Amino acid sequence: VLAGFGLVGRLGRLIPHTVMSGIQLGVGLYLAWAGLKLIHQQPWLGVAALLLLLVLQPTRFRPLAALALIAAAAVWGGSQSPGSMPALEIAWRLPRFELPGMGALWESLRDVLLPQLALTLTNATVITAAIAADYFPEDRARITPDRLAMSTGVMNLVLAPLGAFPMCHGAGGLVVQHRFGARTGLAPAIFGAACLVSGLLLGEQALALLSLLPMAAIGALLLVAGLNLAISKPLRHASPYRLVVIGVI
Repeated sequence: VLAGFGLVGRLGRLIPHTVMSGIQLGVGLYLAWAGLKLIHQQPWLGVAALLLLLVLQPTRFRPLAALALIAAAAVWGGSQSPGSMPALEIAWRLPRFELPGMGALWESLRDVLLPQLALTLTNATVITAAIAADYFPEDRARITPDRLAMSTGVMNLVLAPLGAFPMCHGAGGLVVQHRFGARTGLAPAIFGAACLVSGLLLGEQALALLSLLPMAAIGALLLVAGLNLAISKPLRHASPYRLVVIGVI
């Protein structure tokens, strides 16, 4: 609704860039802190995963860094507890369609929509559009806050009755995918196809498979993602006065 009336784009034009940079810094630091807490669970493994990511960054293998880390972590996790390897049964599993009742709608309005709205409108639409315009200037006219908000709203309304979690475009995902080498729509298409295949063919067994990944390795990815989001170009080039505003936000 907000996107349809063009209110998200107007909001984006009203919010000062320093405020958006402050929100981006806050979200990035929050992700980085979450990553550090996960690394703390198995410090040596988390540090090893972080070193692997950093060592591959200046090389031509940077686009494979995150994938290599996930694969290595999964192999290590499976080797530590061989009996925990789930017995996978490949079969066609369609999601069940279920419209929410009025009670669930009120609960989501109270517990999800209102608390999340400010962050979604800024970090997942206005800030994402600004970062995308910086990365892909030739597509600046197409990637607007209103379009991102519209696709987010439609996506959630269509997929929620199929059991999907609330989703958004998220500045963090854009920054990190770009950092690890993604440059075209093929990157998110591969990710989406992998999610679809695992969900439709493995169902809940996909969760058991993902549980093999050590959380300390995931923490390393979160730490890199958070710091990349936090240390943005506006932050690096900000004047002392702007840095104060960004820090306060």
